[in-house]
Amino acid sequence: MELLNATRLAVAWTQGLAADGREALVVIAKGTFELPLDGGEARLAERQRPLLIADAYDGEPGLSAPRREMDFAPPKPFCDVLVSGSAHVPGGRPATRIEAGIRIGRVCKTLTVVGPRQWQPGGRHGTGAGRAQPFVEQAISYAEAFGGSHPVAGEPARRRCYPDNPVGRGWFPREMATAEIVGLPLPATEEPGRPVERPDGDYRPMALGPLGRAWPARAAFAGTYDERWQAEVFPLLPADFDPRYFQAAPADQQTEHLRGGEEVLLLNLTARERAGFRVPTLEIPVTFFAKKGGHDTVRAVIDTLAVDTDAGCVEIVWRTRRPLRRNLFEIAQVLVGRLSGAWWRAREQGKDYYPSLAALAKSRPAAEERD
Repeated sequence: MELLNATRLAVAWTQGLAADGREALVVIAKGTFELPLDGGEARLAERQRPLLIADAYDGEPGLSAPRREMDFAPPKPFCDVLVSGSAHVPGGRPATRIEAGIRIGRVCKTLTVVGPRQWQPGGRHGTGAGRAQPFVEQAISYAEAFGGSHPVAGEPARRRCYPDNPVGRGWFPREMATAEIVGLPLPATEEPGRPVERPDGDYRPMALGPLGRAWPARAAFAGTYDERWQAEVFPLLPADFDPRYFQAAPADQQTEHLRGGEEVLLLNLTARERAGFRVPTLEIPVTFFAKKGGHDTVRAVIDTLAVDTDAGCVEIVWRTRRPLRRNLFEIAQVLVGRLSGAWWRAREQGKDYYPSLAALAKSRPAAEERD
């Protein structure tokens, strides 16, 4: 199968399986755009980031905060809205606590960002939150959010963790001695109106990046893998698998598939207190050419919007899926984007198409070498 890319985006394809076991062809297009802060439409960047073939982490894979998920996912039921970056105090004036967040579509998420602080002895539970120090800029990540993991006493190979965020900080099991906790850092983010006050408490980890694949918020959609599944269904997905598992963002960072033109508002996520931009109005048609003749065109949808405020860019992923009757060999070509009428006429006549005389001249030496 030939993949033709008529865009400036990074384009690729992969295969997947439907719930009934039928193969499907998934086409992915990712664009990297400059991040305007004045409300304008994001513009395609000169340098395009490649498609990620593996999940990216802040540190050791699987044991540190997820930074970005691979791009070769099946289509997602909703659009993930993700942010990588830092919170900035308005005007650069040091503060101990601010609000930061993002709004687009039905996503309107705010978190409280707090300056550096440590657990101290005292309080109703033996350990309390120390006074926060002023800050100007603070990274936002699940590594900075409430959570964590700790080795089990006498069993260094085992760890106790906070299931909703095992890579965070500030959480400690109830049986840990106060002396072991005092002096260790609290999380840098909190849920608005619910401050972290005790190390063994039950608090929601607050960040704007992707969730770990095995964390409860996602694992709940993964389905049941029991003996019956192993005997009767494997290697297909279980009947109770929910495609929302493929959503990397938490539920409050998921919105309808974007169409372009939507307004994105950022609060204290850049040097400006309030900044914003519009999702580019860029349509990505995908045309599938059958080996036996005929073609059909669909419009890929935006199912991932990843803002990187520190790098000043935004990545947007378009995706579409075509079910296959039997296998991949029934598709001869896939065209992503639009080509000229001359290209279409040449294809219908079974001829090679050259967009210019220079392209024609360049092709001749290669043809002569083959002869």
